Amino acid sequence: MSHRATVDGLRLHGLHWVARLALRVRPPLQAKALVDRVASALPIRDGADEARAAVRSLFPAGSCLSRALAVAAVVADAQVVIGVDPWSAARISAHAWIEIGPVRVDTQPLSDAPFPDELVRLSPRRTRADGTAARGPSGRDGFGAALVRRLRIGGARLRHLSRPQGRHFAEGS
Repeated sequence: MSHRATVDGLRLHGLHWVARLALRVRPPLQAKALVDRVASALPIRDGADEARAAVRSLFPAGSCLSRALAVAAVVADAQVVIGVDPWSAARISAHAWIEIGPVRVDTQPLSDAPFPDELVRLSPRRTRADGTAARGPSGRDGFGAALVRRLRIGGARLRHLSRPQGRHFAEGS
């Protein structure tokens, strides 16, 4: 492994720690903004293959959302997508992944479970062409954006934990 690859890997893991800590104390949109600001000093990666490699290097540490925020912050045109399984009656079942154009990059690389229904997208910070990006979520409706802004149900903050089956979900604590 080259010196540069080692340094890039350490930077990515450091950014992932920032994402994990930010998600503990801030709602996802504020955590994403913080991770994006820190990542602005890091080199940009390009394409789904580099995103998959970054996810594999971070897995299994953190949650699907923390990995998605960290990788999307350093990959051009990457959107964080949060989905919810509407058929899970007993608890909120959610998962976060990355989309780069039409390509989905799962933040749970060993899972073959289907993706849940999309709830909201967090716009990319970095783009290839002009260096600008849209800001804020582009959810399907106001409810999705409001849910992601707060991620609160009954006043209890949601935590992203691993299911024994390999899927990630959020559960009131």
